Amino acid sequence: MRKPSDRNDPDERDHLLRHISETCQTKKTVPKCGRLSPKFLTFMVLLFVVLVEFPGNLAQAPRMRIIESIICRNFYGEHNPRLIGTGPRGEVDEKFCKIDEIQKQFALLKGMQDFFDALPGAFLSLPLGMIADKHGRKWLLVAAYSSLWCAFVWVYIVCAFPSYIPIHWIWFSGAFSILGGGSAFASALLFVVIADFTSDAQRANRFFCVSAALLATDVIASPLSSVLMRHNPWIPISIAVVIFAFAIPASFIMPETLGYQREPEHEQPGTEQEDQPFFPSDNTSDSKSSMKQHILDAFVSARATLRDWRVILLVTSFIFFMQAIESVRLLLLYVSKRYGWPLAKTAFINSARSITCLIVLLVALPSISEYLVERRGFSPQEKDLWLARTSVMIQATGLFVEGLAPRADLMLAGTIFATTAVGAPHLIRSLATSLVEPHQVGRLYAITSVVSTVSMMTAGPILAGLFNLGIDAGSGWLGLPYFYCAVLGSVFAIGLWLVTVKKADEDRDTEDSGSENLPEAPTSTTLGSLSQ
Repeated sequence: MRKPSDRNDPDERDHLLRHISETCQTKKTVPKCGRLSPKFLTFMVLLFVVLVEFPGNLAQAPRMRIIESIICRNFYGEHNPRLIGTGPRGEVDEKFCKIDEIQKQFALLKGMQDFFDALPGAFLSLPLGMIADKHGRKWLLVAAYSSLWCAFVWVYIVCAFPSYIPIHWIWFSGAFSILGGGSAFASALLFVVIADFTSDAQRANRFFCVSAALLATDVIASPLSSVLMRHNPWIPISIAVVIFAFAIPASFIMPETLGYQREPEHEQPGTEQEDQPFFPSDNTSDSKSSMKQHILDAFVSARATLRDWRVILLVTSFIFFMQAIESVRLLLLYVSKRYGWPLAKTAFINSARSITCLIVLLVALPSISEYLVERRGFSPQEKDLWLARTSVMIQATGLFVEGLAPRADLMLAGTIFATTAVGAPHLIRSLATSLVEPHQVGRLYAITSVVSTVSMMTAGPILAGLFNLGIDAGSGWLGLPYFYCAVLGSVFAIGLWLVTVKKADEDRDTEDSGSENLPEAPTSTTLGSLSQ
């Protein structure tokens, strides 16, 4: 407690005046959304996820079939024109498109498209993350998802006019990512928004909720896509383009969440000094610093965020997750080639995966989390770490089974087993968030986005190359991409066992010792209500 005579101390008065001045500047820079409840904000994020992911899942299989048919038609146009027109809509019958030469071209085209789509994000994610931390999330969301819709439409246009536009021009869809940072940054930005209004204890569960919404769209979209594809693959793609367009106005009404849990009037002295600006202030002589200086500031900021080796290890684990995600995208092509299934039939695999993911995210993981925290006395950090370790080990095992399976039923079993680890990226993201300061969350997620983007860039060509090697070596080696991902996952699973965090009793001791030395603060219910 301070003595009454201390209240008129000149040093304290100067500090309060400086604090008020900085608070006013903060309010001018970043709009607050403290009047909105976390439940409402979660609903907004979920609505946004549905508008983006439903059309993406609806269009996945038909887009692959259309691209395959274009490659197939071009191939037989040179080698056997008599086969053109054997299909139901004048194209080559799909069964003739499963030969090695066509599938190798298809895999390479897809792998390189993933590379070019991810390329801009590798350079833009960190600067855009810095902007998100300083100026807010909202307008970056608008830019990111508007550019993704433009890229989506570009692929639609190229596929619609194969006689006039070479199919390889789908690679230029990545150019639109220059406007918004690409899909990895857009996804990371949504998780930043969630982290803004969620407490440490609830963060992982909120991440699970968003992933569950994403997967729920797949449960509906994939079977619907399969049914519509039997009539015409252009029907689901056209519907997807229209639905995706609604995500753009939805991004305009998304509220700003930067500073949600850190109202200026409740900040402790010295907090503002920790949150250093990313770019030089307009009031200084360095206001016109060069782009080179801005890039240097970005790397200095990144280095400050990655001071803890545990954060570095957790962030680099997204190398594995992106490779594993790319292996899922390859799954339809892999099943179609190895087991001779038509692409329309393979779409149900996504539904099986999504149903499994929903059960895990909505039932299994929350129940296990509650058990570990309430019954076993785990801290939120301990719980996230333990679940992440187990999940990565399970995923690596499932990937190995996918690559080894000689029959489709065994492959499906391996896929479902690997899918039970769906919460691992969210657990690791939540754990990493708890290891950095609140004002570093945006740049942490931006760094994660850079790692994810670079991994995604390399994943497409690497897995396509391994798939083609498997084709050359024989059907038993078609699972090479999954063996590779299994080995990579095993390496990071070992790394996670090296990470240690504070136990629950240590956290309580730290809080108790810290509270003894803190001055009395005015009682307020505002921050308490925000964290619930």
